[in-house]
Amino acid sequence: QNLLQQNIQDAEYFFLDKTIVVAYKHRYQGKWSSSEEEEFRKMRTLDHEKLNRFLGVSISENFAFYLWSYCERGDITVSILG
Repeated sequence: QNLLQQNIQDAEYFFLDKTIVVAYKHRYQGKWSSSEEEEFRKMRTLDHEKLNRFLGVSISENFAFYLWSYCERGDITVSILG
């Protein structure tokens, strides 16, 4: 699995198995609670054509990257204000 990174605006975009993935960077404070970990697991199981797929979290030093499948339509503000 080779990732090709492209920095664009506030998020970072990658290719993973020919799929575009969006990573949102946030400060990481050490450890999540068990309820937060359970929420991540539940989010990973959601799969619906109207939802962007949550792929997981990657931790690097003091940052967590929340990984989502890329939505070609843009975010909800683009859809509403479009």
